Amino acid sequence: MTDEDADVAETFTGHCVGGPLDGEEATSRFPRGLLVVNRPTDSAWVYDWDGERFVARADEPDELVDDETADKNRWRAALENNYDVIALPGGEVEEDE
Repeated sequence: MTDEDADVAETFTGHCVGGPLDGEEATSRFPRGLLVVNRPTDSAWVYDWDGERFVARADEPDELVDDETADKNRWRAALENNYDVIALPGGEVEEDE
């Protein structure tokens, strides 16, 4: 192994199942998966890596509300360095009315 090899981080690449990235290929630098954030709508989806693909925990997003009633899983995913945090490609997702 050379010094150059040591600088190359392992990545995890696979197709996404569910959520806004359904059917898309994604790559994470972290072993647990992705946190996909949509700041224009203050929402996020957690995608867990199952060894072959990224599976959304839910098709509907969690709100990015920083209060005591907010879902703590998305904050833990962002802070524990096991999930890669990325912006939702393409901007805002239209919400059903």
